[in-house]
Amino acid sequence: MATDNTRTAFAEIFLEAQECKHLDKCHRDDPNIGRYDARLNGVHGPQPGFLGANYLTRRLVLIGKNPGADSSGNVLHQARQMYELFGQFASNRSMEAFNAIMSYLAEIMPTWKLIRDDLRPGECSFSFPEDIAYLNVIKCATWRRIDGKYKDVLNLVQQVVNRCTSEYLSRQLAILAPRAVVCLGKDTSERLDRRILPQSVKFFDYIDRAHANTTRKLTHNDAVRRQLQMALGKA
Repeated sequence: MATDNTRTAFAEIFLEAQECKHLDKCHRDDPNIGRYDARLNGVHGPQPGFLGANYLTRRLVLIGKNPGADSSGNVLHQARQMYELFGQFASNRSMEAFNAIMSYLAEIMPTWKLIRDDLRPGECSFSFPEDIAYLNVIKCATWRRIDGKYKDVLNLVQQVVNRCTSEYLSRQLAILAPRAVVCLGKDTSERLDRRILPQSVKFFDYIDRAHANTTRKLTHNDAVRRQLQMALGKA
């Protein structure tokens, strides 16, 4: 299990991000952030990340753009469950409540197609999600129902990216001291300020969305998997 010190420090930033004091500013910059949703009976608030129980065995951090919509159609149910757990953590501020959030996320994360189908943990010498930490460049979810489907409508406003990076992402990475960092999508990689990567990082790349089945994307993903396997194999 991740050491108590690492887990406690991660939980502290998680709670700070969950209660983000910049939500109103970000909403003005991008109205999709902090947007009220009657189906949730609340706003789309921050979802600050995930820390696997065995993170320190591999020290692999996966970074996404922002919390997205689950294509399975369970996104509303999952959001309600998460925000209920977030509320319990905000109320009692206990590690038990934090661990309950991590346990729930560990249950739903294996359905994420980009990791399951494109990164393919079984080919890269790590167990998912136990061996990883997961972070987002922007902490707030921005999905909404459009034409009967849940779609992400994030605008990636640079002011919002800068706030999330300086306030939360850079500090999370410093605490985690990852050996390898893989961005989920080229757009995420391009938005990430690489100056915040700790010196501990020995491997950095991105996995591409290969649903278009283009030769370039498939070749790139194959190379990333081979190199990541080598990097993690030295753990």
